[in-house]
Amino acid sequence: LTTRSEFKLQLKEDMMKRLSDICAVITTGQIMSRVSAEAEKEKDGFTTVDEVRVIVPKAISNGRIDHSELAEVVLTKKVDETRITKAGDIVVKLSTPYEAAYIDEDNAGLVVTSFCAIISGVSESFMPEFLASYLNTLPAREALRQCTTGMNVPLLRVSDLKALQVPDVELEVQKAAIDVLRLLQKKRVLLSELLVHCDKLAESVVVNAIGREEDHYE
Repeated sequence: LTTRSEFKLQLKEDMMKRLSDICAVITTGQIMSRVSAEAEKEKDGFTTVDEVRVIVPKAISNGRIDHSELAEVVLTKKVDETRITKAGDIVVKLSTPYEAAYIDEDNAGLVVTSFCAIISGVSESFMPEFLASYLNTLPAREALRQCTTGMNVPLLRVSDLKALQVPDVELEVQKAAIDVLRLLQKKRVLLSELLVHCDKLAESVVVNAIGREEDHYE
């Protein structure tokens, strides 16, 4: 395995590219107050046009979209297509810890809020899934964090993302890394489910113990 120091050395030696050079579109999401029924509810006669699921910052976790954290919003205006996810896009939190999530087919068609950025149109020499994984690494997050040093509210700007330097890794190497990352993600999900099961089991043990104690005194 490559150590952190070796990884940093490799990043310095390899050719780097600006994110804006390998991604056609890097933009912020939708300002929801401009299109949501919540903003219009005090007005008479407003009409709704759609009900959508929305990616809010807390819905981005561990490199994926947590559907239990998606918001549901009623719209009075249509959202621009550039602010709706498509398979192959990447969504990034603009607030710390600047997590990124790769958008697959299961997460297409979601509206992205202005508290996040959307990266799309990734060059054929890069796998969007690998790029999203790189954005979640310590070197990338540290580079983005330095962009907000001294700010009262450490929010990333689109220009910060566009200027981010990323390593130009061979496509075959990216594919091999993704195979491993997908396997690790499956293991992470299984472990999370196991932890939930253990928590429920622990609670039932306590509840059953209390029940036995109450039966003892009856």
